[in-house]
Amino acid sequence: MVETPQTTYEAIKQAEALGNFKDLLRLGIIPPAFVTYKLIFEFYLIQEKETKTKAQAETNTAEEFKQSERNIRYIIKKMRD
Repeated sequence: MVETPQTTYEAIKQAEALGNFKDLLRLGIIPPAFVTYKLIFEFYLIQEKETKTKAQAETNTAEEFKQSERNIRYIIKKMRD
């Protein structure tokens, strides 16, 4: 039995593990932006561990992906919802 994902990020990871992520993307069930959101969120998680502060992790992620910190916070919230 497959566990129900609790966050958007977990749902994406589960779809990848089950091998149907690309199909869901192609069918429009998963928005194309979520591919980028996933990359940004994973980079942020690494930065959060390395810097030990959320603010610095947000700044580093914003600089890496050439996004505003506000947009990074939006993506983080979206992936944690």
